[in-house]
Amino acid sequence: HSGSAAVGATGWVTNLNIPLDTEDMAAARRVARATGHRGGGLPAVEAMALPHTSGVEIACNLLDTDTSSEEDVILRVAELAQQHGLPLGTPSYILGPTRAQLLQGGCQ
Repeated sequence: HSGSAAVGATGWVTNLNIPLDTEDMAAARRVARATGHRGGGLPAVEAMALPHTSGVEIACNLLDTDTSSEEDVILRVAELAQQHGLPLGTPSYILGPTRAQLLQGGCQ
């Protein structure tokens, strides 16, 4: 028998969701586009607008929190939402453990 194996690794991605208290998906998409690096926003951030039970969420992948922190992203979304007349919803939240939590021994 013969075989092969491959091992790879990527950087840690932090998933941050920022709710907006609106049903205006078009405006939320403009906020998301201007938040992420592809739309000229923050470096190392991918963002998209997703419908949510209480409005719309700006769902962000933070590819490098040393480059763009969670706080940077929240402030950027808040600024852009205000420019578009969109109120922030419930507090933002992170899905899963952060890199810092894992380095400190995991999360409970």
